Amino acid sequence: LTHRSLAELVELVSLTNADRVIIGPASIEDRELVRAARMITSQGIPVFVVPRLFEMGVGLDSLSPDRVRGYPLVRIQRSAHPRVALQMKRAFDVVVSGTAILALSPIMGLCALLVKLTSDGPVLFSQERIGRYGKPITVSKFRSMTTSDTSDFEWTAEQRVTPVGAFLRRSSLDELPQLFSIFSGDMSLVGPRPERPAFVKKFSGDFPDYDERHRMRAGLTGLAQVVGLVGDTSIEERLKYDNLYIDQWSFGGDLQILIKTAWAVLRQPAKKREQSELAKVLSGSRAPSPLPESSVEPREGVS
Repeated sequence: LTHRSLAELVELVSLTNADRVIIGPASIEDRELVRAARMITSQGIPVFVVPRLFEMGVGLDSLSPDRVRGYPLVRIQRSAHPRVALQMKRAFDVVVSGTAILALSPIMGLCALLVKLTSDGPVLFSQERIGRYGKPITVSKFRSMTTSDTSDFEWTAEQRVTPVGAFLRRSSLDELPQLFSIFSGDMSLVGPRPERPAFVKKFSGDFPDYDERHRMRAGLTGLAQVVGLVGDTSIEERLKYDNLYIDQWSFGGDLQILIKTAWAVLRQPAKKREQSELAKVLSGSRAPSPLPESSVEPREGVS
């Protein structure tokens, strides 16, 4: 299966209004079959697999009662995204983001005013990112750095952070404009973080499964973020958690990730104090140096 044939497969499933897909014995590699199954389940369509060695009775037990023309079928249970549940996910995004926009509009207005009054440049920092199915989307944050030309491959630019920007980052208030992207449908509350086109191109060449993280809408937060895989961390590890989240997605899982994210944001001030105290202990009489913040989402010019 090539990228083109995968796209054609998804289109064929949509055109025929198929309510299930069965994958039989094939001569292609397992990796390609996994990719095909992932693409189809992302549409909310259940996928069944004819197990290997079915001639010897594999799959004929009571746990796999499904049959087609006498062949046993094993359903990919946790990967099958029920369409109704996915619709619930979208409805939840709309309700929560819409309510948050109304409730937080005074705070967003104050943030915008502070950014405008304390440094030259636009209030928002916007970048093109790659969203669901590889389509470009625009992701905006309150600007937290001084304006400057930034390379697509610049990972850090901490020296340009403004005092107001530092506060917005610590409190995660700079992320609030993304609520509008969630409300419009470009993003979701939970999902893989969107990446810039230049990095998507690079990582897709380095990791065969990278494009599969685009099966669901990009998220404000995600499983990789709550386990600390943000900033300059292993792309391979982030990819593993992103695809794991999609493969085993559930509405309850989204709620757990949101709760953990909220707790991490609330604990940031205490965590900063703990890091500062630890730095003093480790440095003795020397002035404390800041420790890396593995749980802080990267900002402008950073992925």
